[in-house]
Amino acid sequence: MFYGYSAYEVFNIILKLLLFLGFAFLIDLIASSGYKLLLQPVRLALIRKGLIRLNWLIFVIFSVKLLLYFVIPAKFCGDPVKTRQVFVIGTLFILIYFPKILFILTLFCRWLFVLVTFLLQKLLKRKIVSNFLIKKYFIKTGLALQIIATLIILNGIFLTSKSITIKKVVLEYNELPPAFHGFRIIQISDLHLGSYKNTLFFEKAIRKINALQADVILFTGDMVNNTPDETLPYLDLFKQMHAKYGKFSILGNHDFGDYVRCFSNSQKDSSRAKLVELQKEMGFVPLTNKHQLIKLFTDSIYIAGVDNIGSPPFKVYGDLNKAINDIEPGNFVILLSHDPDHWKNEVINAKQHIHLTLSGHTHAMQLGIVAPNWKWSPAILRYVNWGGLYENNNKYLYVNTGLGMIGFLGRIGIRPEITEITLKRRTEP
Repeated sequence: MFYGYSAYEVFNIILKLLLFLGFAFLIDLIASSGYKLLLQPVRLALIRKGLIRLNWLIFVIFSVKLLLYFVIPAKFCGDPVKTRQVFVIGTLFILIYFPKILFILTLFCRWLFVLVTFLLQKLLKRKIVSNFLIKKYFIKTGLALQIIATLIILNGIFLTSKSITIKKVVLEYNELPPAFHGFRIIQISDLHLGSYKNTLFFEKAIRKINALQADVILFTGDMVNNTPDETLPYLDLFKQMHAKYGKFSILGNHDFGDYVRCFSNSQKDSSRAKLVELQKEMGFVPLTNKHQLIKLFTDSIYIAGVDNIGSPPFKVYGDLNKAINDIEPGNFVILLSHDPDHWKNEVINAKQHIHLTLSGHTHAMQLGIVAPNWKWSPAILRYVNWGGLYENNNKYLYVNTGLGMIGFLGRIGIRPEITEITLKRRTEP
């Protein structure tokens, strides 16, 4: 049940579990007191009792779901079903308790307002505002926020997470060889196949990709959550994904087996090697710290790829110098590097001029706001370059915000992404 954990670590897990359930219980207790205040009139007694009973029924169901996760053992080390259950529990917590926390915050504001008005009334010796107004403008606002937040999260789980967007980008370069004018790249990233129960979502995605009839398909890492076996239901499906000059892939931080607690170092190495072979079976050319020449007539470009190179706590497996070794200066180079921090930390300072870097990794935290001329995500607190196109000294980075999901099984404001990049040769005036 607890693969790879010592007795002391198991004790800590159980203690954290109890604290977690205690926190959820406290949220429900405070929320119930708010519902009682909101539905205080006698005529609303039936609704009040029903809402409070429903509140505690949901708590019991959530607690049972959480406890069953620990009671039902994994079938094997790295079982993707167990991992997915963690994501389900996390998603349920966000859906149930985040809106309630918003409601509770308004209750605290109400209690603070009551205290301040009470002190002012005592000081001024006159009534300032009625309790009716306090109840109306705080508790009802809190309930409205809870309902709105719940609807937004439900939309993210059931609609936005399945609504694939195709982002179209056009990049112009003086150095682009003439034969590659109009060359079209499809970038996909962060599939996290183990997060899905079936292949339906990716069947839809591959239909969209094939309809674009790209010249190359470039995958920028995190095909799985934990183990290469997550790819097995998808082998035949991904063989159907086609591009004129091939499909190329790299490995992300999740592709090395580092998140499987029970894996030894040798098992991690075997896991990585197996995933590379499975990607080959899918029709990808894995670029494990190496490059590939794409030739059109007498012109050519290079596509290079590195294993994951991340900022702490993410590990460094890649070697940029090895990946671009033997590429003569003056050649047009596209680099696949999973973590966008690599572009900031090394690529823009590299002696070898890399024209375009393609990354993923951030998912934009699967939460954000995207408007025509403005975007925001809490991912900006961790990543300077978290999604979209960036430029530095005529070197471009594009960060794909991911096709799959991990952790929270939904997307709020950030849709699953397929990126179509068209390269054009700039015509000098």
